[in-house]
Amino acid sequence: HSVLTANPVAGRYLEFPHDQLAYLRLDDYAKLPGVDPELAEEAEEHIFGRADVVFATARKLLPLGQVPEERCYYLPQGVEVERFATAPLEPPRTRTLGFFGLLAEWVDYDLITRAAALCPDWTFEFVGPVRQVPDSMERQPNVKLLPPVPYSELPFAIEHWDAGWIPFEVSELTEAVNPLKAREYLAAGLASCCTPLPEVKALSEVFISDDAEAIVGWLNETFEQDSQERREARKQAMHKESWAARM
Repeated sequence: HSVLTANPVAGRYLEFPHDQLAYLRLDDYAKLPGVDPELAEEAEEHIFGRADVVFATARKLLPLGQVPEERCYYLPQGVEVERFATAPLEPPRTRTLGFFGLLAEWVDYDLITRAAALCPDWTFEFVGPVRQVPDSMERQPNVKLLPPVPYSELPFAIEHWDAGWIPFEVSELTEAVNPLKAREYLAAGLASCCTPLPEVKALSEVFISDDAEAIVGWLNETFEQDSQERREARKQAMHKESWAARM
């Protein structure tokens, strides 16, 4: 029997017989808010010693130096291209910039507030659970916080967006993040923007910036120049990022 775990603490409880152990490292767990860093580091050290293979979704997560290189594999998550391909090709021209996911400590709320203030004719829409949002952002009249939707309904929730956004702060935590939503935005055909996260920089289709004025300029350019052809090209580019391609 083979065991796959994405939780390092699980390594302490795998006392039943198994032939192989694979560890999927999705985050730098010791740096996640609310996590006991000493426990996370101790648990990972233990599982690194036991695992036959370690997969990491970001290059910075590869435990080189702790695990022999031949047992480490870089494996970004794949995108469900067919699911997001249902989004329409015609740009909606609604002047909506959107984000879906958890609003938490690693989101750059100052950047969002500055960008929203600079372009009051755009709507900044956030779909997902809220763990932390400052009052200054909530008071911005063109910022909309919407409840989460089931994963199966995401393509319908974003079909009126002109563009997708990942406004994460750049930190030790997010430098080890490879946000799947970047690929999902593109698979839906959306023009996409992200702060300078190392893993997203590799996606040439994404506009990279953490400057509010530059983002506003990109938004207005997107509104004027986006087309069915550009949206189709973004969708096609994500076939190389699909789960089939990963397999």
